[in-house]
Amino acid sequence: MIDIEGNLLESLPVEKAELREDLSMHPRAASHTPAWLVERLGSAPIGFRDRWTETLAPLAESPNWNIVRDMVRDVIQVIGDDSQPLLESDVVAEGVSSDLIGSTRASQLMRLLRDASAAGLVEEPASLRSDESRPSSAVLKEDDVFRQNILVLMHLVDQLATQEVANVVPA
Repeated sequence: MIDIEGNLLESLPVEKAELREDLSMHPRAASHTPAWLVERLGSAPIGFRDRWTETLAPLAESPNWNIVRDMVRDVIQVIGDDSQPLLESDVVAEGVSSDLIGSTRASQLMRLLRDASAAGLVEEPASLRSDESRPSSAVLKEDDVFRQNILVLMHLVDQLATQEVANVVPA
């Protein structure tokens, strides 16, 4: 039972493994995960090594990519715990990608691509046909160039998720 503010008042006995399985089947971004669920799953926090793979190391200097890295770690923290810290990186990447597309403007995602391009990881992204100040989800529906750019970006997010799953330090 949850009150109007989203606080957990009463709960039936549910195993963490069941909650993790539900989140794996229906991933959601950390920003869309109720506080009570984070609290239930976060009782044994996961630690991370501060290590970048050789491929992604150029992104370490980008504040924008460090925000995405924090998002990846948040998703790992919500879904995993000390008894099962190693997650499927594709589930993590899907949650982060959904959150990025659902909560940003196209300009923010293009900035991530430009940072990756400046770091030498991808080609310079093609200019959009749509207004970059609009929500990413709207531009994605109508701009083929943006869709192609997003595929490149999601490949990088997937690599970042793989890196951070490997960086997990069980409690």
